[in-house]
Amino acid sequence: MACCRPQHQSAPRKTVHSRANAIDSANNAVGWSDASVKVWNSTLNKWVWVNRDRAVVWWANQTQPTVLGGLYGPAVLWPGHASYASMAYGISQRAEPVVVVGASSISSQSAGGFLRAFWQRVQAPPIGYPSEYAKPEEMFNLNDAHLSWLPAGWILVTAEDVNVCDYIVGTGSCNGVAQPFLLAPQAAVLQ
Repeated sequence: MACCRPQHQSAPRKTVHSRANAIDSANNAVGWSDASVKVWNSTLNKWVWVNRDRAVVWWANQTQPTVLGGLYGPAVLWPGHASYASMAYGISQRAEPVVVVGASSISSQSAGGFLRAFWQRVQAPPIGYPSEYAKPEEMFNLNDAHLSWLPAGWILVTAEDVNVCDYIVGTGSCNGVAQPFLLAPQAAVLQ
């Protein structure tokens, strides 16, 4: 499987480092690769291109990976904040669209950077089409109340794996102490 750096116009180039973390039964792999992203530079008071690790999907029928996006919503869409999927750890063992989980970096002018667990569905590109034709859906922060019911004090930091029933395991913190978690789909919890 080729692990190649995605091409971005107007972005700086850097030596490629990549890592695959999981593979599904269709031979699609997830992990991370160096990529260029825009981040807020508080000294220059503007967005600048920097090289960062980005979550990617390597499709079985492709040579270039699909670079996953970032988290959206009120928690990350204010000036001076940027979000991007930095590591993909798990991929579901089911038909498309696949579900990818991992950790998304959120950077801010005041707080520095921090990680939050993410969940995203991604449709593979049609056979014969380049990886840019993959269709990632909106990425979700698993800490959002409409996705997860969390007891007080919990923060889900990384989502490490997902199964065919959408149960997710990962690492979080409860009142500042690192803890593993098992996140069950809300429909399963309500039954």
